[in-house]
Amino acid sequence: MKTLRDEVRADIERVVREMFKDWVLKVTMKLARSPFGDECLYIHMYLDDNMPPEEGAKLGLLLKNVSDVMGEELDGVSPYIRPMTEGSVEYV
Repeated sequence: MKTLRDEVRADIERVVREMFKDWVLKVTMKLARSPFGDECLYIHMYLDDNMPPEEGAKLGLLLKNVSDVMGEELDGVSPYIRPMTEGSVEYV
């Protein structure tokens, strides 16, 4: 299993916060294996309940930007971005 260095974690959080600004309350990340055995990076971004729905249209671009900053050391790891609200249960 690959590791998620602090620098990469910080870069990913920076990209999330730059795109969603003050709507982001918290970002958590966890490397895990999918049920099929693939390495995945689960990114849980906790968003303000009052975020306008049109902000959600940015998720596709966010996935591309996150993949760009993951770098070569996480090559082959699939990122999954999960928009969450406070009180949501993280499942990985």
